[in-house]
Amino acid sequence: MADLSFGVNGPTMDFTVTMQINDGDTPRILAYLMSTEYGKVTEEIDGEEVTRDATYEEAAQAFAAGILRGLLDQTVRYEKAEAAKAAADAVTGIDPV
Repeated sequence: MADLSFGVNGPTMDFTVTMQINDGDTPRILAYLMSTEYGKVTEEIDGEEVTRDATYEEAAQAFAAGILRGLLDQTVRYEKAEAAKAAADAVTGIDPV
């Protein structure tokens, strides 16, 4: 069995959610990651950018970092939408005299 997990460890929360998958499914997941942009790494070598195939670990780490960046971005988008709604709701109507 292999574990996929997401966790938060901080002063106000400490939890991990873990999902177990069969060992036979791990190669399928890794094949998917390698077929996406996560399967390539661009590095600077001697002043030139060189793109190479990522290792499985690099691809998985890049995917996880992308998911977390997406979570952060979606949180800010949500907060902006809520702030815009609150500001719009605070605008009073104009009644005819």
